Amino acid sequence: MSVKRILPILLLFFGPVCCKDDFIAEREPNNTMGQAQQAEYDREIRGYLQTGNDSDFYMVETVTDQILNVRVTGVKGINLAIKLWSGGSEPRLLKIIDDTRKSSDEVFPNLSMTPGRYYIEVCHGEKDKRVSSTTDHYSLFCTIRARGEEELEPNDTPEQSTMMIAGTEVSGYYSPSYNRLNEDRDHLHREEDWYSIEVELEPNATILMDCRLSGVQGINSELHLYGPDLAEIVASDSGGKGAGEEIRGVGITRPGRYYLMTTCKNYESNPDMPYTLTVAFRDYDSSRELEPNNEFSSATLLMKDRIAGEINPAGDIDFYSYKSPEEFGIYRIRLESLDDVDYTVGVYGPGRQKLLDINNFGVGGGELYPDIAINGDFSLSVSSRGGMSTRGGYELSVAQLDNISTMELEPNDIKTDATRVNTNSLTGYISQRSDKDYYLLEYSDRVEAVFDIKGVRGADLKVSVTDPLGYIIKSVQVKGAGGTRMKEIVDKKGYIIVESLTENFEEPYRITLRGGK
Repeated sequence: MSVKRILPILLLFFGPVCCKDDFIAEREPNNTMGQAQQAEYDREIRGYLQTGNDSDFYMVETVTDQILNVRVTGVKGINLAIKLWSGGSEPRLLKIIDDTRKSSDEVFPNLSMTPGRYYIEVCHGEKDKRVSSTTDHYSLFCTIRARGEEELEPNDTPEQSTMMIAGTEVSGYYSPSYNRLNEDRDHLHREEDWYSIEVELEPNATILMDCRLSGVQGINSELHLYGPDLAEIVASDSGGKGAGEEIRGVGITRPGRYYLMTTCKNYESNPDMPYTLTVAFRDYDSSRELEPNNEFSSATLLMKDRIAGEINPAGDIDFYSYKSPEEFGIYRIRLESLDDVDYTVGVYGPGRQKLLDINNFGVGGGELYPDIAINGDFSLSVSSRGGMSTRGGYELSVAQLDNISTMELEPNDIKTDATRVNTNSLTGYISQRSDKDYYLLEYSDRVEAVFDIKGVRGADLKVSVTDPLGYIIKSVQVKGAGGTRMKEIVDKKGYIIVESLTENFEEPYRITLRGGK
């Protein structure tokens, strides 16, 4: 008989004896840790959840620090879950992975293992009715890799935080979606990754901390920074899905262990794509803001006439305090923008009452208020009407003006705040769009007053004289830097009103009065 005719007969009786199954079959009973079946790395295990209360335990071991990746394939109609346990005399539940619904896979990419024994429990999840199967199997896959610069799961609490080194990039995963062991009522079942970094400082020293979290597809992330007392210092939540987060320029003034926490919104997860997190430090000098300065109580002191800052993250607000060298002063406040951001500068008096908001220009235009009169110390705030600093932020400057005896006292936008005229010369500025400046005229008798008006280059003004009640009697228009003269009878009391039709905030207008005493 030929070989060609014998071979099919041998295969019929003995099967492919030269081949070995490429999977391992579950060996029941394995419902407890004591019955756990040894799992092999890089080898498929097939098992069944044969009852509604069935749990299958598998055991892995390591003699070095390793990272374990666990994946269980879905079974049609069954909601699977994974529980990961540390071994030893007192086994401890480390993670519960129950992210998906029935028929779907469950994955956990990075359990940190130190030498010892670990258990993998395949069981029913909590999201669907428990259904058993003796015909459809799940597949368990366990792989390991060497530990790199990465999070050490579980790092779900400050006490479990992964230590970081400044300047070293670490990676982590937004996985699982739910931390079933997190019982915090405010953030129930939120998965959090905690990191910590030690800061050493010389007495009275200050450094700046910068933190950067990369984006991950499908994830709307958050980044939080906490001090040694675990009080939150600042949080960043400005990016959308797939975008990263940054915290920049946080002032560190005391040594100790600081904490970073990453999380995401809406219980999202991505076990396939890691994020990266970096922390760096740099020297601080008084020419920059000192974060956090989001409140009056933590305002950065303006040590010089100019200071640099950033709006980061979006929604940030920066407060500054200015110690006036004199009891009264008139100040020019300027913000130079280095970004395509629409900044607003708030001005607050000694009692923290808001005097005004400066928002004369749009996106990228900076801001200027040429002459605000303030008694004593004051505060400033910088915020954004949407957007955040990405290309360098802003520079804020305060300059005290000289020769102020003839100047208007802003704000004087309404009749009751009119600047009283005590000299024959007035100097004022267009300080905001459609600005209106009121001046109070008072004479001992009825007089014919003469007003010589010098305009502003590139601006158009409307100058009016009123009766004692503030009703306009006469008006003239002044175009550009030209001049004009206006005469009018003032019956003991009246007002001058200067209105801007088009603006130039940099240069003053001037009015000289004649004929009245």
